[in-house]
Amino acid sequence: MVKKISSITVVLNVFKRASVLEKQIDSVCKQTIPPNEIILWKNFSGKQIKLSKKILNRVILMECSENLGVWARFSAALNSKSEFVCILDDDTIP
Repeated sequence: MVKKISSITVVLNVFKRASVLEKQIDSVCKQTIPPNEIILWKNFSGKQIKLSKKILNRVILMECSENLGVWARFSAALNSKSEFVCILDDDTIP
């Protein structure tokens, strides 16, 4: 019997804690079932947050020109191509 491995999309957000983003992405990718895709929701924070090419090459970036609040990142899940979606806060490293 062949066991099917589920597909997973992880939605991360970056608002003011961009300093831990690379560590968060590394940790997500080292999980038992790594994600098929990582969507990064970049909500407008009032200050410029520059993302490195290393990070941008690993994620699908969704950038918002306004601060639509904490719930806006859930709309990123609508673009997922996976069976399951995991949405993590910017202060959560699994």
